[in-house]
Amino acid sequence: MADVVSGGMKRRVATLFLDEILILENGRTGDGDAENIVLTSLIWPRPMIDLRTAARSLRLEDGERIGFAHKPFHEKILFKEMVGGPFGITVEVTERKSPGAIAQFLSSIASSLLDAAFPLPPSSETFRRIVHAGVAGIGGRVQSGPKETLARVAFGHGLIDPAEPGPGQIEIQMTAPETISGSGAQSKRAPILTKGQPNGQAIIRYVIEED
Repeated sequence: MADVVSGGMKRRVATLFLDEILILENGRTGDGDAENIVLTSLIWPRPMIDLRTAARSLRLEDGERIGFAHKPFHEKILFKEMVGGPFGITVEVTERKSPGAIAQFLSSIASSLLDAAFPLPPSSETFRRIVHAGVAGIGGRVQSGPKETLARVAFGHGLIDPAEPGPGQIEIQMTAPETISGSGAQSKRAPILTKGQPNGQAIIRYVIEED
């Protein structure tokens, strides 16, 4: 029998997938092999659990929508989480960085979680699952290491109410959470991104099931 949380609602299991993501403007372009980090977070999915975050790196081109519907299961799933009432969801996207900077960022997260050096490569699924539990970049710049921060180019949020079992989806409109200027000679020109300007969309598909 399912547990009952405050208010009489039964706990349910929410499985969430990244369905589509679109960024209109990346800000600073980065090198040819540079990638973005996409962070998806659940806010208070159930009592005593205030945050769950999944991270993945991929290259997002300006104005190009990326779909995950036909990707393998392990590439599109974000969470399979027990939920107890309405919960928030946020999506944020960092500026592009080199694979080395991304590896440093992800490794620092894993190392802080394990309180030790983490030897697995960022491409491994075990690494991704551990990072899944511990990324926290909401509300400011994402710390990638002692000497570097990753500016966020897009951020959006929404609310999911799991009262009724079944499938659904949520479209999250994203805006630039901070103003980003160019580097070098470009820094004296108009900002590449201005705080608050529309900057893309994420579509999250989900299935709510009885526990």
